[in-house]
Amino acid sequence: VSGRNVNPEDVEFLAEGLPGLHPGRTVAFGVADERAGTERIIVVAEAGADTTPDARRAVERELRRRAVEALGIALGEVR
Repeated sequence: VSGRNVNPEDVEFLAEGLPGLHPGRTVAFGVADERAGTERIIVVAEAGADTTPDARRAVERELRRRAVEALGIALGEVR
């Protein structure tokens, strides 16, 4: 990502313990972004069926915040 190597496990670890997410059911991977000439990081995490849309947005915001704070990167997509 922008010339840096980012380990998917480091991104996945940031999701551990977030309320509403199932532990160990998060995957992070890079996809080519031809326009930017680098890769974007995509995160897919399994949330509980009873997790509300507002709670899911809060989890996404927290995960994005953690990625910037801990790794200095912005996540491309969070699903």
